[in-house]
Amino acid sequence: MYQVNEKENSLKLLLAADTFEGEKSPAYIGVRVTDMAFAVSTDVCMEQACEGRAGLVYLHDEQNYVKWVLAQIQGNFQLSLIHVEDGIANTLYSKVIKEQTVQLKLELKDMLIRAYANGECMGKAVSAEDLTSERKGGFTGCTIGVYAEGTGVGHAVFSNTIIQ
Repeated sequence: MYQVNEKENSLKLLLAADTFEGEKSPAYIGVRVTDMAFAVSTDVCMEQACEGRAGLVYLHDEQNYVKWVLAQIQGNFQLSLIHVEDGIANTLYSKVIKEQTVQLKLELKDMLIRAYANGECMGKAVSAEDLTSERKGGFTGCTIGVYAEGTGVGHAVFSNTIIQ
């Protein structure tokens, strides 16, 4: 499912055939959010000729989250910012790109989530107020991390991951 390369400071995740929406979870490694402000960034690279999506996620549960995604579909690369609330996905930003490696960043400040690609802010900020235990229930809080999903073939490689 995953492989760590300490020399290259990287993590390789299988483009698992599971998704957050399904019964099983995709390849996902995250940490619990303990503050009302954070930033997480990583360089993500999709292996050539692999269909899938990989990126960063701010996760309350399988029905409520924000994904900042690099997708490879039929050889084309695309960035997408997706807000899922009560199981309904809303794509807030999408752009076809040429690069197979992108630095992605999610930042939470003043209850707003902002997405960055290669240092540039993309799209509008997303309210994080709907992704809290107070609004959605539960008691575990949220996590932030990296994930990969796809056809079960190939990998996404994450490097230089920083959580602040």
